[in-house]
Amino acid sequence: MKKEYSWMVEIAGANHTILCQLEENTYNLWADDEHIKTVYRKIFQRTRGGIDEAIAVFGACCNFAVWENEIPDLYLNGVSLTDGRAYESAIKKHDKMKKRILWITFMISALAIVSYGVLTACGVNTTSLTGFFVLALFYAVASFVSMRAYKK
Repeated sequence: MKKEYSWMVEIAGANHTILCQLEENTYNLWADDEHIKTVYRKIFQRTRGGIDEAIAVFGACCNFAVWENEIPDLYLNGVSLTDGRAYESAIKKHDKMKKRILWITFMISALAIVSYGVLTACGVNTTSLTGFFVLALFYAVASFVSMRAYKK
C-alpha cells in the first residue's frame, strides 16, 4: 500500500505540486509528474538520525526530511511546507531528540554491563550471557562515541 504526501509550492511565479510516495523502503519524489529523486529508508532510521536530503526542484533548493515522527516534510527556502516552521529550529529539535536517544541507549547498555559484572562477581555462571555482554558493550561504546561526535 502506498502512502502519498503532497505539497503545493510557488517557484519562480509558477505553481507546482510536489508529491512524495512512500513504498515499502523508498520515498519517491515527483514534481509535476517529473521524477526528482528516490530516497531510500535506513535500517533503524529513527535512531540513526532520520533522513535529510538536499534536492533541487525547478532551480530552488529544498530539503527533504523524515525525522522522529516518520512523516516526510519538505523545506523550501528554509521553511516547512507542512507546518511552516523554520528548518533551523527543526534541526535543533531533531538534534536534541538524537542526543536523548543516544543517552538512553548508553544508559541501558551501561546497566546491562553493570548487571553482568554483578552476576559474575556473585559467582553466577555467566558464560551463556557473554554474547549479550559483548553486544551491550558495543552499543555503549557506539553511543558514547556518537554523543561525543554530536557535542557542540
